[in-house]
Amino acid sequence: MTEIENLFDENLLLPNLKGAAYFILLYEHVEDSVISAVKECYSIPCVLDGKMYSSIDDDYIKALNEKIAAGEKSSFAPFELQLREAERLRERYLDEVIRPKKESDKEKDGKRLRGSLNWMQENGVLSEQDVSRLFQIRKRRNDIVHELLEVLSEGLSESDAGMIADLLAISHKINTWHFREIDMPALGIELPEGTTSDDVVGGDDAILSGLFRILFLNDGALFKEEIEKLK
Repeated sequence: MTEIENLFDENLLLPNLKGAAYFILLYEHVEDSVISAVKECYSIPCVLDGKMYSSIDDDYIKALNEKIAAGEKSSFAPFELQLREAERLRERYLDEVIRPKKESDKEKDGKRLRGSLNWMQENGVLSEQDVSRLFQIRKRRNDIVHELLEVLSEGLSESDAGMIADLLAISHKINTWHFREIDMPALGIELPEGTTSDDVVGGDDAILSGLFRILFLNDGALFKEEIEKLK
């Protein structure tokens, strides 16, 4: 009877719901960041009919094929040339990132995530421990989703809280690397003397930290006040 009572106890349900929702949101954000950051290293942004694409997106390649089949002409580079370049970039991405390099990876799920994490480990973005930890957290995320009523009744554990802290740390590592290796060279950013890219807090990190403070530290009024000042 205790589990049912907990589910209908507002004082327990709301914090448990906040914890589960933040855990899932945070994990999904980190997974998307991993895949997107690696994909960005193999593609270029493209605009077609006013719509933004990544050059290795299936939708972009499909759209180029449709234009070629319709006999349309480009005012920029010929569509045939754009298609060849897009297919070349996609094949390189698939070969170096997505296609499994180890026999042990062939039957595992999460192929894009696994390939992207392998790439990050090989290129020094994340450590082997980070990658192993993220897959451990991924399993826990799946348990929370599939056993949500039990989680809402019992709440998150100290182990789950540790996973949240590790997700925030991994997110910061990825954002720091992205800022140092991609944003700084592309935008010509120079840091003030005495600072490094590790001192920079990315927009995503600031938002995730702010959400944590609002949900769990009751800082909602403070953030609302600061936003009103910005207005």
